Amino acid sequence: MAQLRAVQYHLDDVLSGMGIRYPMPGAGDQPLVGRPAPDQDLGRVRSHELLRRGCGVLLDPADEFAEVGARWQDRVHRAGQGAGTEPMLIRPDGYVLRRPPGRPRTRARPLVRRAALTSSACSKRRVDTAS
Repeated sequence: MAQLRAVQYHLDDVLSGMGIRYPMPGAGDQPLVGRPAPDQDLGRVRSHELLRRGCGVLLDPADEFAEVGARWQDRVHRAGQGAGTEPMLIRPDGYVLRRPPGRPRTRARPLVRRAALTSSACSKRRVDTAS
């Protein structure tokens, strides 16, 4: 049975912890919510490199969440402006909290607040995200 490719992938996910999905209220049909965030190329930095600071990451490719990100900049790192990624909020432990919907002012603030409250202030070590 371990010779089947699907079984091998399942065992890999279980043993590595990558198959763990945390239940998230309101996740709906978003497959990444509650799962480990994929490592994405953001230009001069990768998304997993930003998690080394010990804070959440708000991937904001369309630059829609500047106001929200600025309020929590000591706890949530906003990055990915201009990158070809999906917008998402990543918890400090690397799990996707939510892919923000199109209306940032009504939904993103509580999401950023929740991610920020799960981490202490981020490391002051600078991560170069300029492209």
